[in-house]
Amino acid sequence: MRKTKQVVAVAVALAATLAIGIPVAASNEAGETKVIKTTISVNPYGNAGKVRASNPNCVEGRRVVIKQKGHGKIGAATTNDKGAWQAEPAYKGSPPLKVYAEVKPVTQGTAGTIYQCKAATSRTLTINGG
Repeated sequence: MRKTKQVVAVAVALAATLAIGIPVAASNEAGETKVIKTTISVNPYGNAGKVRASNPNCVEGRRVVIKQKGHGKIGAATTNDKGAWQAEPAYKGSPPLKVYAEVKPVTQGTAGTIYQCKAATSRTLTINGG
């Protein structure tokens, strides 16, 4: 009878160890990935605008690059908590200038739900000078 009690005690200890280990193993599994569409706007002067997304984590702290067709990057800015950005672009050449803004994709989160904030490009606008 003594050996039976020892076997039962070992079995109970093993079951308890496994029960504790199961939640730990389950938490290491990959979470759900959600893709969030992003849009970016630019004002008529090509120096400010707004990044919009359905998830607020996809608008704050995004890096915006302002580009001029034919010349490449002419300025950059980082969005605030509302997605607004403003930069001092260094326009190159004489008007009319074709300018647009881009925001690159980012991934938010490392465990649980992971948000993939998509890239976006604004409309191209023509600055005639003035």
